[in-house]
Amino acid sequence: MSIGYHQGLEVEVDVHYCNEHKIPVLRREVGGGTVYIDENQLFTQWIMTPETLPLSMEKRFELFTRPLVTSYQQLGIPAYFHPLNDIHVAGKKITGTGAARIGNAEVLVGNFLLDFNNEVMSRILNTPSPAFRNHLEKGLHGYLTTIQRELGRTPPREDLVDLYRKSCEESLGIRVEPGSITEEEWRTIKEVEARFLSTAFQSQDGGLKRDGVKIHQDVWIRERIMERHGVQIRATGTLRQNHLDRLTLESSPALHPASILTDLAAALLGTELESDNIGNRIETICAQKADTNPGITTRDWVDIVLGLNEKRR
Repeated sequence: MSIGYHQGLEVEVDVHYCNEHKIPVLRREVGGGTVYIDENQLFTQWIMTPETLPLSMEKRFELFTRPLVTSYQQLGIPAYFHPLNDIHVAGKKITGTGAARIGNAEVLVGNFLLDFNNEVMSRILNTPSPAFRNHLEKGLHGYLTTIQRELGRTPPREDLVDLYRKSCEESLGIRVEPGSITEEEWRTIKEVEARFLSTAFQSQDGGLKRDGVKIHQDVWIRERIMERHGVQIRATGTLRQNHLDRLTLESSPALHPASILTDLAAALLGTELESDNIGNRIETICAQKADTNPGITTRDWVDIVLGLNEKRR
């Protein structure tokens, strides 16, 4: 698996689990989030001089994803570019891309997702609670797709490579010639690989503080904790375009009646995260629960739910 250049290893990854299951971990020089890599992915990479690419990052990603999108479409998958840097199929992500300036080169990276192990991906990430991990696994299943899921099969890798090469030629108006890695390049690869796998490089403080997990551009999983009058309330939410797609509410100690947490969560599903929308629904539920803990007000419930939509730095 690979973490982004600006991420913190211990913050993002369950290192013990990865070691126990012999999953190598490396930090890359390209930004972005943590990704799980296995034989079911085919990676593409462009190494370009800066003047050959658009200045706008969105235009740059659009150019890079064009042959990927064309290749998917020629396989019979209705893929499309989803700004800033994703490829979607019917609202589900099938490819994410990243970019970085490395030396004098502009590097763009993407992949074809033949298949994906959602269970392993949800397990290798550090999560703050079992509820968060559950949201993550369901979010990956609901908002991530693959060639296997779309077609019920995966094409031979050599056919996919050939299809992508032709799509690049058509998109860029150039001829793509097969090449081979020189001995000097192999030596450099080994040196870089050793550095990427070194404890010092992996463990450096990337400076990025996690505010949740992004499934794709429109979908986040976040968790917030609030304490009121000796009661700790944990809200875990899956947010899609500013709406609550899933919500789990937990308390310690238990609130009375016990059903208030599940009733509130059910009432808020699909709600746009605005104060009035949330407040009205919470007031309706609380009014039906006469025995609700009097120390927790409607405003408290509103604050913790709306807090899921606040990006913390």
